[in-house]
Amino acid sequence: MTPVNSDPGTSTTAARSVVRSPEDLGAFVARLRYANDLTQQELAQRLGISRRYIYEIESGRPNL
Repeated sequence: MTPVNSDPGTSTTAARSVVRSPEDLGAFVARLRYANDLTQQELAQRLGISRRYIYEIESGRPNL
Protein backbone atom coordinates (compact mmCIF):
# COMPACT_ATOMS: atom_id res chain seq x y z
CA MET A 1 0.00 0.00 0.00
CA THR A 2 1.36 3.40 -0.97
CA PRO A 3 1.27 5.93 1.87
CA VAL A 4 -0.70 9.13 1.45
CA ASN A 5 1.78 11.97 1.72
CA SER A 6 1.16 15.55 2.67
CA ASP A 7 2.56 18.51 0.77
CA PRO A 8 6.37 18.23 1.00
CA GLY A 9 6.50 21.76 2.40
CA THR A 10 4.13 20.93 5.27
CA SER A 11 5.71 19.80 8.51
CA THR A 12 3.97 17.88 11.27
CA THR A 13 4.23 20.94 13.50
CA ALA A 14 2.52 23.09 10.88
CA ALA A 15 -0.25 20.50 10.54
CA ARG A 16 -0.90 20.57 14.27
CA SER A 17 -1.25 24.32 14.30
CA VAL A 18 -3.76 24.21 11.42
CA VAL A 19 -6.21 21.74 13.00
CA ARG A 20 -8.11 23.48 15.77
CA SER A 21 -11.67 22.41 15.01
CA PRO A 22 -13.61 19.67 13.22
CA GLU A 23 -13.90 22.02 10.23
CA ASP A 24 -10.13 22.52 10.17
CA LEU A 25 -9.59 18.76 10.27
CA GLY A 26 -12.01 18.27 7.39
CA ALA A 27 -10.30 20.92 5.28
CA PHE A 28 -6.88 19.42 6.08
CA VAL A 29 -7.97 15.90 5.07
CA ALA A 30 -9.54 17.23 1.87
CA ARG A 31 -6.36 19.17 0.97
CA LEU A 32 -4.22 16.08 1.48
CA ARG A 33 -6.64 13.96 -0.53
CA TYR A 34 -6.69 16.43 -3.43
CA ALA A 35 -2.89 16.80 -3.32
CA ASN A 36 -2.61 13.03 -3.70
CA ASP A 37 -5.22 12.93 -6.49
CA LEU A 38 -7.52 10.58 -4.59
CA THR A 39 -11.29 10.33 -4.55
CA GLN A 40 -13.09 9.92 -1.25
CA GLN A 41 -13.72 6.28 -2.22
CA GLU A 42 -10.03 5.63 -2.95
CA LEU A 43 -8.93 7.19 0.34
CA ALA A 44 -11.56 5.24 2.26
CA GLN A 45 -10.40 1.98 0.70
CA ARG A 46 -6.76 2.73 1.57
CA LEU A 47 -7.73 3.51 5.17
CA GLY A 48 -10.18 0.63 5.54
CA ILE A 49 -13.12 2.89 6.38
CA SER A 50 -16.31 3.91 4.57
CA ARG A 51 -16.55 6.70 2.01
CA ARG A 52 -19.34 8.16 4.13
CA TYR A 53 -16.92 8.51 7.08
CA ILE A 54 -14.46 10.43 4.86
CA TYR A 55 -17.34 12.64 3.71
CA GLU A 56 -18.37 13.34 7.31
CA ILE A 57 -14.80 14.18 8.35
CA GLU A 58 -14.37 16.52 5.38
CA SER A 59 -17.74 18.13 6.17
CA GLY A 60 -16.48 19.08 9.63
CA ARG A 61 -18.87 16.92 11.63
CA PRO A 62 -17.91 17.42 15.29
CA ASN A 63 -19.29 14.18 16.73
CA LEU A 64 -17.90 11.21 14.87
